[in-house]
Amino acid sequence: MIAHVVLFDLKPGLTDEGRHVFMAAFTRAVDEVPSVRGVRVGRRTSIGAAYEAAGDVFSFLAVLEFENEAGLRQYLEHPVHAELGALFWSSTARSMVGDFTLAGNDLAHTLATWSSAV
Repeated sequence: MIAHVVLFDLKPGLTDEGRHVFMAAFTRAVDEVPSVRGVRVGRRTSIGAAYEAAGDVFSFLAVLEFENEAGLRQYLEHPVHAELGALFWSSTARSMVGDFTLAGNDLAHTLATWSSAV
């Protein structure tokens, strides 16, 4: 499983209409691309933990899951993603995007297996 992780902040002056258009494009992209296996979105929550003072944080998160790299590529190359991409860059103040191979819940085994690949 591959996770496409997007952290971002919306532009401070983005209008309600701009937010609606951006979210409609996101919804369309995840609904119309058949390789999308799962989607989670969220807004940052502050609980007063020490790590929150560490510095630069983002307000929003989107995690899209794909069966494999080919599915992620299908999404990235799809015309509805091109539309979303254009809106993303014009709607966000800053972002960080990365792709991750997901493993099971056995963290010790996963870290041991992946340590030689780092």
